[in-house]
Amino acid sequence: MTDFAGIPLRLLPSPLGPRTKRPFLIAIDGIGTSGKSSLGAELARGLKGELIHVDDYFLPFSLRTHHRMTDCPMGNVEWERLEGEILRQAGNPRAVTRHFDCSAGEYSGPVEYDLSGTVIIEGVSSLRKELRDYYDLRIYIDISPEERLRRIALRDPEWKQRMWHSEWIPLEDSYTAADVPKKAADHIIPGTSFFMR
Repeated sequence: MTDFAGIPLRLLPSPLGPRTKRPFLIAIDGIGTSGKSSLGAELARGLKGELIHVDDYFLPFSLRTHHRMTDCPMGNVEWERLEGEILRQAGNPRAVTRHFDCSAGEYSGPVEYDLSGTVIIEGVSSLRKELRDYYDLRIYIDISPEERLRRIALRDPEWKQRMWHSEWIPLEDSYTAADVPKKAADHIIPGTSFFMR
């Protein structure tokens, strides 16, 4: 076997690859429906690592100012908290953070992660300019905007499709134009490789 889930083994840490650095931080970026969650789950199983979702670090509704949402790429993501509570805590076997509760629009209770081994962070904006230097491996899953729309239509109910068109796609597109995460990737994978979740 020379690769795992489309990633050359030489890029991966043990137990799948030769890289022995601990902690080992992996980012998986790509536009919506590209397969980031699916790949993250596969890597977490294969590498026995922690999987962290950028979606758990959405900004509470009360903090979404006009300036934040218009002038900051993917301004709905509280990347500062992801950086402070996860990336800067790399190596900590008992790092405590809080997730975003979509139903309440606020933080949930405390969640604990073991950040001493392999840590996989998946989601749009995981490779934003402010965060990309933390990672040991940067992965980008590549699909076209047209394929994103096709998958959204297949996967999501109508109310959610409206959210994609009015809010989430413009946020994603502004981020990819400003920060160009694909160019920061160590490895690019075609999104057709993954089952859509």
